[in-house]
Amino acid sequence: MVWGGGIRSAHYTIRGTATLLFQPASRTLNLANAFVQDTFSITPTLKLIGGLKLEDDPYSGLAVLPDVRLSWKATDQVLLWGGVSRAIRSPTPFDRDVIEKIGPRVFLVGGPDFQPETLTALRSGPGSRPSRACRSRSRPITMSMTT
Repeated sequence: MVWGGGIRSAHYTIRGTATLLFQPASRTLNLANAFVQDTFSITPTLKLIGGLKLEDDPYSGLAVLPDVRLSWKATDQVLLWGGVSRAIRSPTPFDRDVIEKIGPRVFLVGGPDFQPETLTALRSGPGSRPSRACRSRSRPITMSMTT
């Protein structure tokens, strides 16, 4: 089993111009995460890897990010695998705090309505090891994104 976590604090100040500014111009963003992952041998040739990451972001709150993978070692030289995972793109200061002007008119305004984008990724592929010195892996990916 592997587990861990982290905390990141980033302070920024953006000096805007007459046409591009941020409101507020200064902010401290705190991000925290924790994760756990383990591998389970179902049979000698079939393994299940499960993981979970919890991420607390100042713009999107708590995000639950699971990851599950299954691998089957068909022979000593061939491995087949597949997996599904969830990821998010959290809003940034540009998405929430930006104000852009064209002349005296406000052209673009960020705001609290900007929501995180989520991604569900389905991955699968073969792996092969024709010799000890040579290994290859193919990774076709199918993704579904929602906002």
